[in-house]
Amino acid sequence: MRLTVTVLMVCLVLAHATLVTGAELQEIEHDQPDDVYVAGLKVRASADLEEDFVAAARRVLVEGTVGGDAVIAGEEVLFAGLVSDDIRAAGRTIEVRGEVGDHVVAAGSEVRLKEGSEIGAWASLAGTRVIVDGLVGGFLKIRANHAIVSGEINGDADVAAANISIREDTIINGDLIWRGENEPDISEGARIGGRIIEKPTGAGGGWPLPSTIGVVLTIGLTIGALVAFLTFPRSVGSIALVAIDRPIKAIGVGTAVLLLGPVVAILFLATVFGYVLGLFLGALYLLLLILAAIVSVFVLSDFLVTLFPENVDAADPLLRLVSILVVGTLLSASHLIPILGWLLGLTLAVTALGAILVTLNGIRRGDSSISMPVR
Repeated sequence: MRLTVTVLMVCLVLAHATLVTGAELQEIEHDQPDDVYVAGLKVRASADLEEDFVAAARRVLVEGTVGGDAVIAGEEVLFAGLVSDDIRAAGRTIEVRGEVGDHVVAAGSEVRLKEGSEIGAWASLAGTRVIVDGLVGGFLKIRANHAIVSGEINGDADVAAANISIREDTIINGDLIWRGENEPDISEGARIGGRIIEKPTGAGGGWPLPSTIGVVLTIGLTIGALVAFLTFPRSVGSIALVAIDRPIKAIGVGTAVLLLGPVVAILFLATVFGYVLGLFLGALYLLLLILAAIVSVFVLSDFLVTLFPENVDAADPLLRLVSILVVGTLLSASHLIPILGWLLGLTLAVTALGAILVTLNGIRRGDSSISMPVR
């Protein structure tokens, strides 16, 4: 029920927003008085946007002013202008160079608050590598593998990472709370106004490592689903339809391949004449698993689209992109609940894996029931 309500809320918002979609490069050069929702391979916003800005693209560059929130998903995300309210971003690389009026929530492979950036309130950052060189007006929370802090933090800094580096000229006006495998490397030039507190990993509200990995992985898969939809909309749409229309068959085929695939590859590797074939099957198996994980996000997104009211244009590309973002957000949040996120992700991936193979087999046999929907 909550998922349905979320999607319906998105539909209502879209009805009162400025929509931009279609071209490879979307440039927003004129001031906009309403919310702006944009999708494309590349997005560049250099105008003054008075309300919220929501974008999904491979590369997003914000150079102008955003009067409300900025909600961005993309492979590369760069904020070089002014965001008056909050930033919520997910991507492979996220970089903030400008000013943010309120807080920042960002997750990706590399997340960086550049020197000269100013965050009015708090910042919560997660990624493989997180670097903070700017000013954070409130508390700072980092969940990463490598965390580097060399800016000014006006509250507590709560850092959980395998490797923590507090560089020279760092100013932390509150406590430094750390969790990690290794002692933090704190430069002599760093100034910490409060205490240095060590806590066990996962204590005090920190995210356990499996949850952090799950969130970051889901963000990457969501970006992959966005790119797949923009690049091959009919193919992924056909696979999603098979998963929705034939779920039992898709789960059965997916489970069989998941369990038997490695066994078959190993058997061939064990023979002299089948060694090359075994390597090929192993590589193909891994490729199918990656593809299934990406498509699984789109499968759940397409299922949500089937719940739209009849008067909503379910074929609208922008609506589908937003639904993918909604699913990615919900799946990421599910990883904060122990076991649930991984179980849900595995179920979706197995279903998508089976749907991929059923679709390919149907196309090979000329099965007319395997449709290629026009998006």
